[in-house]
Amino acid sequence: MRGWRTTWMVLLGAALAAACNGKEPTCPAGQTACGGVCVDTATDPNNCRFCGVRCPAGASCISSLCQCPAGQRPCGGACITLDTNENCGACGHACEIPGSVPLGTCGGTPPACTCAAPPVLDCGATASPQCVDGSSDQGNCGVCGHACGLGSCAAGACTCNTNPGVLDCGSGTSPQCVNTLTDPNNCGGCGTHCGTSTPTCSAGLCCPIAQTNCSGTCRDLLGDSSNCGTCGNVCPGGQPSCSVGHCCPTGFTWCGGPACVDTTTDPANCGLCGHTCSASQACAGSTCQCQAPTPLTCGTNCCAGTACCAGNTCQPLHDNGLGGHYFDCATLGVPGNGSTYTAGMALKAGEAWNPSGLTGTTPCGGGNAWQVQSASSCAVWQYQGPLAGHVNLNTQGISCICPTADSPTWN
Repeated sequence: MRGWRTTWMVLLGAALAAACNGKEPTCPAGQTACGGVCVDTATDPNNCRFCGVRCPAGASCISSLCQCPAGQRPCGGACITLDTNENCGACGHACEIPGSVPLGTCGGTPPACTCAAPPVLDCGATASPQCVDGSSDQGNCGVCGHACGLGSCAAGACTCNTNPGVLDCGSGTSPQCVNTLTDPNNCGGCGTHCGTSTPTCSAGLCCPIAQTNCSGTCRDLLGDSSNCGTCGNVCPGGQPSCSVGHCCPTGFTWCGGPACVDTTTDPANCGLCGHTCSASQACAGSTCQCQAPTPLTCGTNCCAGTACCAGNTCQPLHDNGLGGHYFDCATLGVPGNGSTYTAGMALKAGEAWNPSGLTGTTPCGGGNAWQVQSASSCAVWQYQGPLAGHVNLNTQGISCICPTADSPTWN
């Protein structure tokens, strides 16, 4: 006994220490660490099969499955018997509205609702509640499923209210009291159904979607310059077009104010409302375009240079060592490390010094270099070998002389 107790204390101490250190403990065989505590997920009702899976109240975890006691079923987070007025024969199937006067009772095997005498209605085992007072129930007035709608139920009959457009469309319909100004099944009168081309009911007139009845004619208040925003609102001569219910100059669009905008040139609404160009872009022809000095579009970036690099990034600017610069997708070179330089970079460096004086490559100091001449001088950019990254300029003549270790560097 003493040895078992000592072992248990050691395991408990390890679990608590691990929990305090924010680490899951090492559990014995057959147990799982859940929130810093070792549990048996085959039997723990708070961690049944998996950590955090809680069984319904009253249920047990048996062989990693939540099981209610015999004769009970899970419902609403608890194990219950299905023989009550709130859950009769099935979870959630009520015999009557809770707290109402007695309308029905649950009993029998299997459990089923028995409704009181008329005017109580038995609206079938699929309805919940099943038993309703047919003399006053708004959704089951006199007959199961007969709703009053915009009216009240009294003595098993619907009385419609007197609001404009509300009509009594007869006890054969559900709902019986409808607003014929807005009801597409009774538009302008009982039984007038709006069709597929004019599915909406606007002030008692069937209209296409998003149109409004203006004195007996369907109008698009978002785009009709004679009924812009409201029926009868005519756009003036200076703003003759209607854009989203607002009068605008021709070619302009309403994008939420404070004024109409030209989406072909507006950088805050370029091409369409809300499409904003970046700070380095301008809106031209309804598209965001890069401008000088960064005219090159690389994805969402505006770049200088001659091409876009991988990932639509901009070319880095490189120093040619003689006061000039060029663009290249290669990273800045490290002098003496030939792997960071290429013949293409050396060629661009030479072009930045004298675009028309390219004379080809020459071996230099264990590697290759580009030589570029002018009428009175020659420059050599080495891109391979131990002296890669060095440049030599001979201003005493047109002889091309290779760089040395004390020559200037490029990049």
